[in-house]
Amino acid sequence: MLFAEDHPMSPTCHPRAPVIPRGFLFHFIPAFAPGCFRVLLGLVSVICVLGGFLALGVDHPERKKATMMNQVSLSASFSVTGKQLEGRYTVKNLSPTDVYILDVDMKAESDGGFSVHPSLPDVGFAAPDVVVLLHKLRPLDPTWSWTTAPRALASLLRSGQSGRGVVSLPLPLRQASPPRKYVATKLPDGTPGPAVLAPPASKPREVTCRRVRFVLGVIPSTPALEPREGKAPDGSIVWSLADAAWGLQQDLTVESEVSPGVGVIVNE
Repeated sequence: MLFAEDHPMSPTCHPRAPVIPRGFLFHFIPAFAPGCFRVLLGLVSVICVLGGFLALGVDHPERKKATMMNQVSLSASFSVTGKQLEGRYTVKNLSPTDVYILDVDMKAESDGGFSVHPSLPDVGFAAPDVVVLLHKLRPLDPTWSWTTAPRALASLLRSGQSGRGVVSLPLPLRQASPPRKYVATKLPDGTPGPAVLAPPASKPREVTCRRVRFVLGVIPSTPALEPREGKAPDGSIVWSLADAAWGLQQDLTVESEVSPGVGVIVNE
């Protein structure tokens, strides 16, 4: 792979340790102590070697992962069309690794079958005027027990390829509500009664957001995902990923303005 001469990985651009003139050492080290000079010169050599390693970087897995994800980019634009928020996004994978895009969902049909379709993002809100669209795996409920480990659906974007997607949501948007808690009750005789859902903490209100923050979940390809290829009823290819996907997903984020603004019903 070729790099520009001023690129950090260029062989002509590696940082060098500072050079200490020999005259400097000879001026301060007495001529009658050659052993001391050899020890000091050895220490200087060790320091220079260690400095070179630090300057070039250590081959660390987390650093590799961060560098790879810097080569996967996301761009998006949003507009209001009638009573819909319409968005188009593009993912470019310039990394040497395939990545899975978490923008696929499955829906049960009335005939007992299933259909695969683009997933709908969760809606969030960031004060004062940013609506957040989360297009990623939702956290698993730790209180659930699974007879079989859950799997995630994803589309695959090969190394060197670009992929496009669309988002369409009815207005006004509604912020995803936090899980409501159950509260204990008592029967008239004072004995414990059934647990019931607690009332909402506050009433929702509508705000106008003039910026959209779009967050897309992606996962670099790794054997831990145990990917299984499948075909949707419409013939499109989808991938099923092991539950390791929840811990391996990473976020691509882009923010853009939207005019004339988006109505969002938020929770106080």
